[in-house]
Amino acid sequence: MKTLFIGRNRIRLDGVDSTNNYAAEMLRQVGTPEGTLITANYQTAGRGQRSNAWQSEAGKNILCTYILKPTWMAVDRQFALNKAVALAVQRTIQSFCVQKSVWIKWPNDVLVNDSKVAGILIENTVSGGQIVSSLAGIGMNVNQQQISIDGKKVISIADVLKHSVSLDALQDELSAQLEAVYLRLRNGNDKPIAQEFSEVLYKRDVVCVFETREGLRNYTVRGVSEQGQLMVEDEAGVRYQFNHGEVHLILE
Repeated sequence: MKTLFIGRNRIRLDGVDSTNNYAAEMLRQVGTPEGTLITANYQTAGRGQRSNAWQSEAGKNILCTYILKPTWMAVDRQFALNKAVALAVQRTIQSFCVQKSVWIKWPNDVLVNDSKVAGILIENTVSGGQIVSSLAGIGMNVNQQQISIDGKKVISIADVLKHSVSLDALQDELSAQLEAVYLRLRNGNDKPIAQEFSEVLYKRDVVCVFETREGLRNYTVRGVSEQGQLMVEDEAGVRYQFNHGEVHLILE
């Protein structure tokens, strides 16, 4: 292991309903160390953004949750943590798929070129304006073929590389990348993380079609705010900010 604490305490499960659910139960126990990693060969009730089900073949993918305790982080900084976790996943996949473009699609998907390869679900517990704990759930398509999420075909790292990948090597790299960005956050270095996130934001400065409550609209993606809102611009140059769930990017 190349880390100080992230992933050092690892709990390996054969099957579980959700690694986030298991991690939440662990948090109720006294003495669960920060950085604890829960991994599973298979999930029966994996969850993603927009209530999508995460279907995974046993032993082929990364299904995990990291237990973090950023008690030093005020609640108004919580999306900085989302950015950091997404960057850790993006960096990890990029280190394996070196010849491909790896993007973060707002709010918490990671894509190789234009195909989804990973999803992130972060659940925070807040008290007195501070984040008490954070469960960083990550699902990464690694060696599975013919993957489908709610009927939509997605890609795996093995599809990209044309060969299988060591799950342990990928998990160790993910732990190392997560610790690196997490320590930067703890030192108050939010701006470099935000800048790097912006550089790998999917479709930044590109006109895209979005599904909105008013119908389909064309917007140019401009970035993501400190509060996690997607910042876009219409054809007249008017800026808008949308919360998660208010708009959905239509992929071609």
